[in-house]
Amino acid sequence: MKKTIAEFAKEYLQSQGFDSVAWGDSMLLHEIAEYAGLKHNGWHTEKNVLAALDRSKLFKKEYFKAGFKQQKLYRNFKIIP
Repeated sequence: MKKTIAEFAKEYLQSQGFDSVAWGDSMLLHEIAEYAGLKHNGWHTEKNVLAALDRSKLFKKEYFKAGFKQQKLYRNFKIIP
């Protein structure tokens, strides 16, 4: 059976000692995409990986505030043990 992007992401994150990934972790998101065999397509690569994690039951979605006066919410995906 073919692995999902989320399964590749979980495997890669754990192998690197991470338990989560968030919007803004550009290098890490591109590394996950490369590990999963996805073609790089600029910022769309990051968007596609985050969208896959959003659909997965392997990750819990959380939000954090950042930016000017912490007015913007960003997504963080934490591995569910």
